[in-house]
Amino acid sequence: KMMALPLLPCSCATESPLPTPHRRHRGLCHGRSSRSSSSRRFKYGSTAALFVTTALLLGGARTARGEVPEGLVFANEIFGDSLRTTSPLQSNSIRGNADGTPSAASSAGRAATTATYATDDSSIYSTTMPELENRRHPIHRIYRDNAHIRRRMEELENSLPYFQTGIRGDPDHKLTYKNHPFDKLRRQRETKAGRGETNHEERDARRLQDEAEGEPAANDDSDDPFRPIRIHFDNSALDSERTNSNTRQIEFVKNVILPRMADYWSSALMVVPVEGNLLVSTAELQGRAYCGDTEFSRVPAAHISTGVPDADLVLYVSGAPSARFCGPSTLAVAVACNFDQFDRPTAGAINFCLDQIDLDEGGRASESVTEDNVDVAVHEAAHVLGMSSNSYRFFWDPETGIERTARPFDYKDVVCVDGVERSLILPDDNTMKFFIATSGQRYASIVTPKVATVARNQFNCQQLGGA
Repeated sequence: KMMALPLLPCSCATESPLPTPHRRHRGLCHGRSSRSSSSRRFKYGSTAALFVTTALLLGGARTARGEVPEGLVFANEIFGDSLRTTSPLQSNSIRGNADGTPSAASSAGRAATTATYATDDSSIYSTTMPELENRRHPIHRIYRDNAHIRRRMEELENSLPYFQTGIRGDPDHKLTYKNHPFDKLRRQRETKAGRGETNHEERDARRLQDEAEGEPAANDDSDDPFRPIRIHFDNSALDSERTNSNTRQIEFVKNVILPRMADYWSSALMVVPVEGNLLVSTAELQGRAYCGDTEFSRVPAAHISTGVPDADLVLYVSGAPSARFCGPSTLAVAVACNFDQFDRPTAGAINFCLDQIDLDEGGRASESVTEDNVDVAVHEAAHVLGMSSNSYRFFWDPETGIERTARPFDYKDVVCVDGVERSLILPDDNTMKFFIATSGQRYASIVTPKVATVARNQFNCQQLGGA
């Protein structure tokens, strides 16, 4: 999940890349990339490179170095032993080489099955350039430690019946949208079925009639319903952890990390906005009360009964120092806990391990360290938004408005990337397929049309089938 990925030995975790800056797509969570703006920092191309690289990386991930045969190669900013950065900006976790191109390096066997940020390298907090040159790349730290923490997050997801069946606990829980494309497509299907239309001529004739009567096609951009995603933070659980020793860290999270993370996603992702208040369903909450886990945030009763105004996503922020989720080098973890009728995540929990946020006496950090922390938040929010190997089976087809993987989910017998046959819940072949690299290494790839297009454009290789 650009954020904390749940990863089975066979989870084939490839990530849907964000759209490139030159085209607008309905992308993550049925969303669409924002229009370009010179006043904001955009990272689309490099973000797509990160997602594609992460996809390949996790598709063959093992917990120790050198256990996977050579063949697949990955950016040396992730595994290069001689990495040097020459500026704080180059340390950003979603950038590639200085010239913006991906660089080749080592095999997937070097990766660990974790997607939390590691912050055990004291050199990353230096503000002097010579020491900064030795600072480890954030993505390097993400995928090397804390596999046991990642397994816990995976267990949280898999404990929900929703992730096992694809059917929400409360099918009557529906958010209100205006002109949602999937609603339009559903109405068109129902109308077609009621008329008994059986051929393309009848369908096209009716489409022309609908457009003449003012009903635009579902994929018509003339009345674009997509808007920048609005993220609401509930910090009540985080504030409840406040002590004399962690007040600076809590204020840093609330006043620096979260606003920058929200700005990134509102710049990068557009969704059909929720009309009225965003209501939270208890069906997918732990104990019908907690988002993700009982050690995270308890959802306020008002969010369930009245809802949250002006929000498309609610993030419940906590700072629980639990050993279950905070290893010696874990900065944050995240998980989704509510979904709308189109399987778009609408609420999630993000837990910060406050002891790992190293600040000076004034509660400040260098810009490079601040960027690393913000990248963690961006990464974790992406897990909530659906960048997770467990979430690929919830993808919908934007052209048809139908789930790509049929419900309820079925188990499949599949040979995993480690060569072992397992029975797992996997996305349909129209979403994810297994392939064999020239080295003989088995890997998985997301093969939806948009992912394939972004991967081909990013790497200038039109033969790529996906990422």
